[in-house]
Amino acid sequence: MDFLQKEVLEPDITATGNCHSCNELVQFGTPKCPYCGTLLDRQRMLASVQENFYITQAVSSANTIRTFRPAAFLFLVVAVGRFLMDYSLRNNLFMTVLWFMPVVIIVAWFFKHGGRTSKDDDYLESKQKMKSDLLLWLAVNILNWVTLGVVFSRRK
Repeated sequence: MDFLQKEVLEPDITATGNCHSCNELVQFGTPKCPYCGTLLDRQRMLASVQENFYITQAVSSANTIRTFRPAAFLFLVVAVGRFLMDYSLRNNLFMTVLWFMPVVIIVAWFFKHGGRTSKDDDYLESKQKMKSDLLLWLAVNILNWVTLGVVFSRRK
């Protein structure tokens, strides 16, 4: 679970804040805005640094989680394969646990990042994509349980 926390839900992010004069993103700690030349006050930038950090972390984390999406379609093929091959009980249980992990990860994303009230377009898009991925993985898990039930009812 430490990997999930560190690499997926809390990726490393460079702290940036908005210049109080031109509103461009500037790396936190830069003494002077490279765009307009304004001397930057660290205290005045702190609120935007915190907001930008949170939003960037949420979007980066969502993008990482979305890389699992193609696996959902592979798992659908595996589910159909249950009818053609006779998987052992151990393999069926392993696949069931494996298929549920993306649901756990997406729900963890919502607990960590989903409650933010931001108007940032990238954040709102990421939140919407996480919702659609959650629905996809829930559908995959339902199909998994249905195929598992059909396969086990045939064995009796």
